[in-house]
Amino acid sequence: MTPEQIEKSALLLPGAHKVVQWRGMWVFKVADKMFAVTAPISDGVTLKCQDEDTARLLIEAGVATLPAYLKRGGWVSIAFNAMPYAELEARLTQSYTTVRAGLTRLKRAGLPAFKVDSGSRIGR
Repeated sequence: MTPEQIEKSALLLPGAHKVVQWRGMWVFKVADKMFAVTAPISDGVTLKCQDEDTARLLIEAGVATLPAYLKRGGWVSIAFNAMPYAELEARLTQSYTTVRAGLTRLKRAGLPAFKVDSGSRIGR
């Protein structure tokens, strides 16, 4: 996967948008909450896991690392070559779903409908 593929997949998620901040980082958000971070020249992506136990398991398995600036809340950094494309794409969608679920009811109501379909492939 590449930063451009992350961008394409992230922006297909309903209500998602990209903000360039923190010295050129690509921050993908739903409403005003971030769910993914990468950069134009990057070898990975930072995502939010559905819980801290999942993040810890990924880190212990050597698939992910703890991000330097997001040490709490279930965030992990995953190298693009650490897992197959489909699995990384599924983790991106899970990050979006997790962050979206944490939005206030009012903010969620203002977003386009979203239904997780385990068989679909976004961004291809």
